[in-house]
Amino acid sequence: FDDVIGRLIEDIDQPALIELSAKLAPVGKAPINVVARLSGYDDIAISGPALEKSDALTDDTLAEIAGTKSQMHLVAVAGRARISEIVTDALIDRGNSEVARRLAANRGARLSKLGFVKLIKRATGDKALAAAIASRTDMPPELGPFLKLTLA
Repeated sequence: FDDVIGRLIEDIDQPALIELSAKLAPVGKAPINVVARLSGYDDIAISGPALEKSDALTDDTLAEIAGTKSQMHLVAVAGRARISEIVTDALIDRGNSEVARRLAANRGARLSKLGFVKLIKRATGDKALAAAIASRTDMPPELGPFLKLTLA
């Protein structure tokens, strides 16, 4: 099924690809290769649903997208229900302020200690980002004083 659909999407028009992505994104056992291909489209209307909702995407695929695609793609990834540290690190390194704020506010995003450090540094002058970081319960306690400096 994955191979057949994968071949068929070559000739499908944009509205049908958008619909296919939206329908496959929440499916638990969606065809992995098809979802991966849909998530790589430059058109965020096609890739967005898969990036934000599909459990079929691997951390490697998500990190690659975070390193190469547009900020809208990164915003979609930052809104996933669960995000690993390898993906959040890639998002933090390349994402804009909107990506950083969405990621910091996402309780399903696992942040590495280095990720927290980078976000705290970026929070200087960005009260919304600082507040999102401050509301997280998983921030290493030794970083608290540095966050307080950004809030001052």
